[in-house]
Amino acid sequence: MAAIGGALPAHTMRLRLTAALGCLLVAVVMAIAGPAPARATILERLSIEQLSRRATTVAEGTVISTDVEQTPAGVRTAVRLRVRDSLKGMPSALKTVYVPGGRLPDGTQVVVDAMAAFRPGDACYVFVDARGWVMGGFQGKLDVAAGRVVGSGVTTATMSRRIEAALLPGRPAARPASAERLHPVTFPLSDGPTILSITPDEASAGTDTMVTIDGFGFGSARGKVEFSYGGDNIMRIRADDVSSWTDESIDCVVPTGVIARYDASAGTGPVVVTSSGGEESNAYDFVVPFGYGASRWANAGATYLVNPSGIDDALRESLVDAGADVWNAAGSGFWFTDGGITTLGEAKDGKNVISWSDDLPDGVIGQASSYENAAGDMTETDVQFSNAYDWADGAPGSGTMDVQSIAMHEIGHWLVLLDQYMDGDSDKVMYGFGDEGEQKRTLAPGDVAGITWIYPVDTVGPVCAAKNATVRHNGTVKLYFRVYDAQSAKVMKQLVIATPSGVVKQKWTWGYRESYDGWWSVPYTCRLTRGSYEILVTGKDLAGNSASKVGRATLTVK
Repeated sequence: MAAIGGALPAHTMRLRLTAALGCLLVAVVMAIAGPAPARATILERLSIEQLSRRATTVAEGTVISTDVEQTPAGVRTAVRLRVRDSLKGMPSALKTVYVPGGRLPDGTQVVVDAMAAFRPGDACYVFVDARGWVMGGFQGKLDVAAGRVVGSGVTTATMSRRIEAALLPGRPAARPASAERLHPVTFPLSDGPTILSITPDEASAGTDTMVTIDGFGFGSARGKVEFSYGGDNIMRIRADDVSSWTDESIDCVVPTGVIARYDASAGTGPVVVTSSGGEESNAYDFVVPFGYGASRWANAGATYLVNPSGIDDALRESLVDAGADVWNAAGSGFWFTDGGITTLGEAKDGKNVISWSDDLPDGVIGQASSYENAAGDMTETDVQFSNAYDWADGAPGSGTMDVQSIAMHEIGHWLVLLDQYMDGDSDKVMYGFGDEGEQKRTLAPGDVAGITWIYPVDTVGPVCAAKNATVRHNGTVKLYFRVYDAQSAKVMKQLVIATPSGVVKQKWTWGYRESYDGWWSVPYTCRLTRGSYEILVTGKDLAGNSASKVGRATLTVK
């Protein structure tokens, strides 16, 4: 099964994750100064048996050091392990394995989210391919604590026997069972905290939506509220924005956050309250239609190009186009435009390119990158799919990856919609897992709710206003004005001083900035002769709508 898979205050560019079907992970490259490329990863979902059989090396051990290397192919971290048990491959007391990313001496950091993270002292199992890469992103590392595998609860002895059994001749490479895709969610009932209701009973994540949890036994001291997550074997995501906590009621925001350096969203599933004394409540089911990563395109549209590598050019492009058209038909204020065929690939060149590559690690279906400017606006996206897989229409039984389904998921990430991993989200395009021979070509209500919330249909321009002002010749006065758009995140503003006959005497123009429901001001040193002048305020929103109401006021010069 394939798992699907952010603004630095740097003065130039920051990178952000964009994911695609499979487990789209993000590679966020953060440069302390200057732009740097971000990478995201699409993973094939692999069972323990598949990892064991496809790996060149399987070992259990302890991390003793990590070193970052710059190679022609990019930045990687060399992880040095002291091997306790070599289960496959040549026995060795020490083993070096590699993961993408790391921090270079100049301060540039390349973080590939949802990839395995290693720190000295970590006890773990690792599954490694022939080139030394840890396989399948986070799936290629199993953390160990107190003799048990974290996330599964089984002992290391049991896990080692399972791996050895998978390596027996003739043993099939089992595919992940549904219970293995997401570890079963079991929340014990408690005589202490009890959830009776959550209002509203569904709400999106990353949209600052507040919910009220009513019940009893929560305690007067603040504990924690956790929503369902489900990715990376981590079942819960904590709500950090809790505005009120009493014994019978809690107000909190449905959370997004960072889990294992990956932009994560709450998903559909149980909510649990844990008291300050550590007692857990009952599990109360809750629906999360979508998760939003808090970034946007400055303009409500993007043009993309497809490089099919000369293989099934027409089919591949048509399937990408079909995926984009599904989003276009969702009724939002955003539009994807087909730019046609190209020979370009992944590069920071201002082009949004979907292409195919021969150079991705085993178990990685694709990698994507996207860029944001200093204002946090998306400026470019690129996607690479791996030629290690057969790509076509993903018809059932065909064994092919569906170009359209993966393109739809990836395009969802271009919109900065986040993955959701819970079983209750499995009908969504933004569900975090997929497979060969699987088509998911229809947006679920949650997917539609996401794009229409981020980019609502906007046909009304901002409302503008100005305040009267009085100033003496050669004096200075503050001119107050307002440009506000309830539907648009950003607005462009213009303030003009003109004579009664319309001759412009002074003009200020500001580019797109956050829409603000309040008064702006600008200092003005007046060189005008005595008399009355008109102050005019206009604006434009991201959808291109000009002011629905022009601001007018009088400037009196004495």
